[in-house]
Amino acid sequence: MNVEQRIRALLAHAESAAMLGNVAEADTYQDKALDMMAEHAVTQAMLNTANSDHRSDYGVATITITAAQLPSPYSLEHGYGILKLARALGGYGLMTRWSGSRLPTQLDMAITDPEPFRRLSLGLAAICAATVALRQERRLERASFIRGFWDGCAAAATQRVTQYENKHGSQSGLIPVRDRAKETITEALANSGDIRHRKAPPSAHTYIAGRDVGRDTYRSFGRALNTNEN
Repeated sequence: MNVEQRIRALLAHAESAAMLGNVAEADTYQDKALDMMAEHAVTQAMLNTANSDHRSDYGVATITITAAQLPSPYSLEHGYGILKLARALGGYGLMTRWSGSRLPTQLDMAITDPEPFRRLSLGLAAICAATVALRQERRLERASFIRGFWDGCAAAATQRVTQYENKHGSQSGLIPVRDRAKETITEALANSGDIRHRKAPPSAHTYIAGRDVGRDTYRSFGRALNTNEN
């Protein structure tokens, strides 16, 4: 069993325990999954590419995440969240929906090191879904929590990028990368549209709670990233 399969198994166990009301067991397995994800996450490469001296092609490539890979029934909220995180890391993306429906069919993004980003974003989505499963709230409140979670992740990612740029003497290093990512994805899709991100009012307690959890969850990946810095 490879690392990704082990992480998915731990998250599945956490979700199953949560559904059975075993909160302590769910927390234990969720923590194990988070630790393993932090150990193997690779987002430093994104920052290295964005701030390297070889920016002629920016290392941008496209990636697709299908609706089936997003947690249900909140695929729309997770989809918008992943697109926002991609932008925070210098990427750009668009969402395709079923005609006349709110539900997404897929996310198409352009970003540096797309496969590490796929693992990062889907891992965060799985953690968020497992956390939401433990919350005894109405659907709208859960959706608000999820939007807050992803805003927290994006805020932590932005802070991480800023800290890296300050340390290495670079400023706004992701701007040309994001511009190239936008060009790449719009050319690939022949679509010049932009993403829209719906956000709950800052006063919503579920949104604020989700934002705090998202920020802390994303920061946990920094435990692995710190070991990669010179």
